[in-house]
Amino acid sequence: MRHSWIACTFFFTMAVGCTRNKNVQAPQAAAITAPAPQVPASTVQVNELAASTALPALVTKVVTVSQQGKPVAALRPNAFHLEENGQPIDNQAIDLRLLPLDDVIGFHTILLVDLSASMTQEGLSTLALSANRFVQALRTRQSVTVLGFDGTTHLRFVGEFARNAKGETPVIAESRFTPASDPSRDLRGAVLEALSRLDGRLKQSARPIRVGTLVVFSLGPDMANRTSESVLDERLSKTKDNIYFVGIQSEANGAVAQTLARNGKALSADLSHLPEAFADVTSLVVANMNSHYVLSYCSLARSGKPNVRVKVDIVNDELETATGALESQYNAAGFSKGCNAARLPPLSAFRATAKN
Repeated sequence: MRHSWIACTFFFTMAVGCTRNKNVQAPQAAAITAPAPQVPASTVQVNELAASTALPALVTKVVTVSQQGKPVAALRPNAFHLEENGQPIDNQAIDLRLLPLDDVIGFHTILLVDLSASMTQEGLSTLALSANRFVQALRTRQSVTVLGFDGTTHLRFVGEFARNAKGETPVIAESRFTPASDPSRDLRGAVLEALSRLDGRLKQSARPIRVGTLVVFSLGPDMANRTSESVLDERLSKTKDNIYFVGIQSEANGAVAQTLARNGKALSADLSHLPEAFADVTSLVVANMNSHYVLSYCSLARSGKPNVRVKVDIVNDELETATGALESQYNAAGFSKGCNAARLPPLSAFRATAKN
């Protein structure tokens, strides 16, 4: 799906961990659900996506952290601890720090929305409001594309929004959210096309690591039947993109929600509460983005290939500590003094350490 050294969040290196996470109750107006853990409930995972080394002794690692299958965001540098060849290393001695994500990772999200004839005019107005808020919340950190689908064979372009760190409010005219004359819904075909466009969009990024997200809003299942369920399932099994679903609670247990909620879903009681559901799925997307970390430090090794263990401690509200770790190796040939851990290595130096 990507070229050989693009790293995404679903492939992992060696990880071990422990303890449990605290459940968070969803808002009453909209139900927000993360997927069932794919690992034992006691596991914290630290996954290395890419790494680089640069003279005189700089080591940089891009990792993700999750607990009970959910992303762990906003960790501080003191949550990370290193060992090399079995020896603990003081963070101050190696100037361990976290570098800005945006310098290394290119994020892009596609929002795919249902514009089939089943949407009422009032519902379309609410959808326009929800989409505008979604884009505004994300574009301070990443670019966003909004596409619509109906019963036809082609996606409808709604808007393209470049990353804007100033957080300027986007304006997607409500007229862009008009229902089609075709009363059908080509949901499965739309998802296939959206994933292809997401792949193409990510390839344009100059960043060595690229993370794609697809958020799908649909009022119901596919009705056009142009694309079989098996074809969609096969495509989803091959993509490394994050996929979230937004819908109505009556569809909560339907095949649509189950298929398209691989990373989470947000369900609204009805269309009037759609903004709350979109706010919830926005939180999921942001949390996933912020569970990425660019770890930088100055190695004390001067030759050889040290075995490094990165350990992460997560402390919950009850002051219980969960620990996860990854182990890897790097080449310290030619390392010497004079390292600056605040310096970003050349982007060309990064190599994917997760399978692509």
